[in-house]
Amino acid sequence: MDSTHAAILISDLGNAQAIQSRLESLVDEVSIAINSTTMQSEHDYISLVLPLMESATAHYQGLAGFLQQHKRSHDREYRLLHRAFTKTMLELQHVQSEGSKRREMLCEKEFLSKNKFTAEEIQIAKEEILEANELAKEAVLVKELFQEVGALIHHQGQGIDAIGEKVEQIRIEIGQGISELEQAKRLQREARNKYCLIVSIVVLTVAIVLILVAVTVLNV
Repeated sequence: MDSTHAAILISDLGNAQAIQSRLESLVDEVSIAINSTTMQSEHDYISLVLPLMESATAHYQGLAGFLQQHKRSHDREYRLLHRAFTKTMLELQHVQSEGSKRREMLCEKEFLSKNKFTAEEIQIAKEEILEANELAKEAVLVKELFQEVGALIHHQGQGIDAIGEKVEQIRIEIGQGISELEQAKRLQREARNKYCLIVSIVVLTVAIVLILVAVTVLNV
């Protein structure tokens, strides 16, 4: 099957194995093209690498769809195909990453050749952009942190209010307890006084009775 950018339809296992073989070849071709010394500009990259990359992507997508449809198959050939596809997928991802780096280098090279900027100035500009991105991320984190602190303070403020209400309630209960204790002491004093009065009356009565008895005995 020729390399095309249209969706690749796979009808059976044999067709899928052929597509897998072609995908492996395309990944190798892309890797060779990326590292070729004849590629000196972004135009070279677009004409040499990009068509191969797009074709490899189309083959990859076709195989991925086919294997998804047969993911429950326990046939040994399907398992071998899936294993080979996974390995090639990782290689394709690596090649795509290397291709992006090479294209960036070519663009930078062309930019330097057309402008008066030095490589050092370009590097400084890149570092400033990266630093600005980091500062932007940190600003977002600081904003989120302030929001979290604000929410925490609000929550703690509610907790402090609840504690204040509880303390006031306890103070009232303590005051009531003190009043009840003082009342109990007063009642205890009154009871003691009554007890002493009763004892005194009893003692006085007994004394009077004894005196009367003694007088009666003497008169007899």
